[in-house]
Amino acid sequence: RTAYHYSKQPDGERDFTVSASEGKRMGGTDPKSRKSERKNAAVAGDKSNIEAARAEWKNAASRLRVEQVKEQIQESSELSLDFLALLIIASILAGIGLITNSTVVIVASMLVSPIMGPVMGMTFGARVNDWALAKSSFFNEAVSLLISVGIGGGIGFTASWSDGAEDWPTEEMISRGDVTGLITGICIAIPSGMGVALSILGNNTASLVGVAISASLLPPAVNAGIC
Repeated sequence: RTAYHYSKQPDGERDFTVSASEGKRMGGTDPKSRKSERKNAAVAGDKSNIEAARAEWKNAASRLRVEQVKEQIQESSELSLDFLALLIIASILAGIGLITNSTVVIVASMLVSPIMGPVMGMTFGARVNDWALAKSSFFNEAVSLLISVGIGGGIGFTASWSDGAEDWPTEEMISRGDVTGLITGICIAIPSGMGVALSILGNNTASLVGVAISASLLPPAVNAGIC
């Protein structure tokens, strides 16, 4: 399709020359333009490959992060020997703090208490549709609360023979059996759950301390056993 000019040379031979402008008008393509188009196409292909690799890497990183969080929550929600030991210690501390009306000891029991792990297991398992994790966490939480109630009952029976039992119920015991405290606890549970999610995903264990204090279930369970 390239346009050609020919002219009669003195020796009788024809001279063919190519006009680039006329070649473009006739539908031809300049070699430099073809080279530039091939280069642009290669660059566009490289960019698309880079974007695809980056998206795949992000998906793989997200899946790995979810598995890491799941493994961490699953470990914290199991009824291991350490879990049971911390539960017993925290229940004893809570019982002592309740019968002596000591807020400091009760706060210490909240920090030692491990029963927030099964709560996170139930929430996370329901969110990612891992119902096996959610069911096992629910069972472990129920067992933990029953153990706390039982320890509270033992502390209440033992301490009821002391002279300090005349001052029962203490202010700490009364505050955990009030309906107003239950409504307040529900209002605290919602932002506390958000704080737990941010702490786990951001690997910020320091903020879990405040959540453990604000949303601890251990003192009310021990208080139920004492009463």
